[in-house]
Amino acid sequence: MKNIKIPLFLKFAIVMIFLSVAPLIFVGIRTVNINRESLQSAILDLHIQTARSFAEKINSYLNMIDKEIPYIINILSAPEIPWETREIGLKTMLESHKNIVSISMMDPSGRERTKIYNPVLEKQTRLINRSKEQIFQEIVSKKTKRAISKLYYFEDRPQLNLLYKINENVLLHIVLTLEDPWNELYSIKAGRTGHAFLVDSLGKIIAHRDKNKIFQDAGGLSIVRQAVRSLSDGSCEYEKSPGEWIVGSYDSIKGLDWFIIVEQSRDEAYHSSIVMRNQAVLLIVLSVFLSALVAFFVARNLTKPILVLIKSAGNIARRDFSSKISLRTNDELNNLITTFNDMTDELKKYDDMQIDKIIAEKTKTEAIIFSIADGIIMTDHTGEILLVNTPARNIIGIGKQPVEGKVLWDYISDKRLREAMTELLNIGDTENMAVREIDLSQEKALRFYKAATKPVITLKGETIGIVTVVRDITLEKEIDRMKDDFLHSITHDLRNPMT
Repeated sequence: MKNIKIPLFLKFAIVMIFLSVAPLIFVGIRTVNINRESLQSAILDLHIQTARSFAEKINSYLNMIDKEIPYIINILSAPEIPWETREIGLKTMLESHKNIVSISMMDPSGRERTKIYNPVLEKQTRLINRSKEQIFQEIVSKKTKRAISKLYYFEDRPQLNLLYKINENVLLHIVLTLEDPWNELYSIKAGRTGHAFLVDSLGKIIAHRDKNKIFQDAGGLSIVRQAVRSLSDGSCEYEKSPGEWIVGSYDSIKGLDWFIIVEQSRDEAYHSSIVMRNQAVLLIVLSVFLSALVAFFVARNLTKPILVLIKSAGNIARRDFSSKISLRTNDELNNLITTFNDMTDELKKYDDMQIDKIIAEKTKTEAIIFSIADGIIMTDHTGEILLVNTPARNIIGIGKQPVEGKVLWDYISDKRLREAMTELLNIGDTENMAVREIDLSQEKALRFYKAATKPVITLKGETIGIVTVVRDITLEKEIDRMKDDFLHSITHDLRNPMT
């Protein structure tokens, strides 16, 4: 992993994209979540307000009746008021409330003694014994002044019975229809799937737009259990059936132990929130893309001059001074590029000077080497020819063709010379100096050479090859032979003077 190199442009791009995108993503997601929570809270508050409004209407509906009861009690309790006047008061109350079905006066035994009814709502005109009704038993046993019956349906019409104790001898019984509030309840809508219904304290449905669900047990719904326990308004999300999530709100109807539930499909309720979230996510993605694109171009503009400088520096390292940087920027990098181009020009001048100097030195060296009468051969350790002068070519038998880079043994045809050169090169590769005499005499001509081999070592102590100097010593050998013959003749004459 330590050898992995990350390109400079990639580093710049990653850093720039991270710095531009990370805050945008964080702020965007945070904003979406806040807006989603706010919108969902507003939707739940709207449902709660709907439930509270209906509960208040039911309470005000009953309170309106209760406010007129003291007036009726005064009329019925005063003995000096004639019966005709009392009956007029009851009729006035009946006519002022279109939802009152009937008003009757009962004796302490629970029997109706007189009855006034709304002919539109009540078809039965006979007097009834209500002694077995729950509200009558409640008035008698608990000695309360007011009792309300459980909700019941008469001819598909929801009704309530109210019983008021006027005095020890008179009770006032009112039959009240809730058809108008029920119709208003059925008209409550929350989107396409939202609706409202009523449950009692036992969790049974007492009002629902689907009449088949009336008096069914809804206690299994978490929102109903929560409403019954809390006795106040609230909201929650719950799973009505597997995979069907509902958003619901509730409120209690004081005095009746009823609870209004407003429910709506969660997908529909939060549809605007989901749409807003999707739009926000789309905007975030688009912003992230644009930010990344801008960061990409910024990173490229920042790294491009540096990468060009690196490439040009590599060319200079390869002794290529021809390329110059033509890139222009409007910042400090432009000064660096200008300075780099100036440096390239100076390096080219210096390199040209060095090349001329090297060529001059090489020409001088070659002139000296090629003007020497002795043969000079320079090879590497494998026998590859690095340099050979004209006398050496004549000795080996090489023509004027270029042989640099070729193997020496390919051009030596004389076996004696090949063996001698092989021995010299092998010795010269390991020793400081090796000298051998080579006899290349033919039948008609004598040829003697003296070869000396030595390693070529640089100033740094590096061995770069082997140089072999071959000198023609035929004349020296001939003089030595003549000396030997002369000495031999003198010696022979001195030994035999008489001869």
